[in-house]
Amino acid sequence: KWVELSNLRSEIARRADALLPPGIEFGRIYFEMFDPGEYDWRREMMPYFDRWTRAILPVRTNPATLFIYGTETLSPGQGWLTLVSPKLPHAAINMGDNSLVMLVLDFRKKEAAE
Repeated sequence: KWVELSNLRSEIARRADALLPPGIEFGRIYFEMFDPGEYDWRREMMPYFDRWTRAILPVRTNPATLFIYGTETLSPGQGWLTLVSPKLPHAAINMGDNSLVMLVLDFRKKEAAE
């Protein structure tokens, strides 16, 4: 929805090698927006998630937004990089008036060259 966010995502992907420690690589990078409301429970079972770790970074927060991952509940603040497991059952609820926007980054150790 926002050109600026799309440009930022592209810039992060372009500078991935400079942003990450040696031996780490990015996978998917995207922005996700949670409008006010409830989001159904889901669990990611694709083989992709066996190889990648996910981090979320809120860009625009809403203190009335809760994420539930397994038995943990979190409401990360703006700029709080948080590791989550999409393989756990998870859901979200936004009880506020504004949307929450977060950067989602998948990363892993680079596989050894053969």
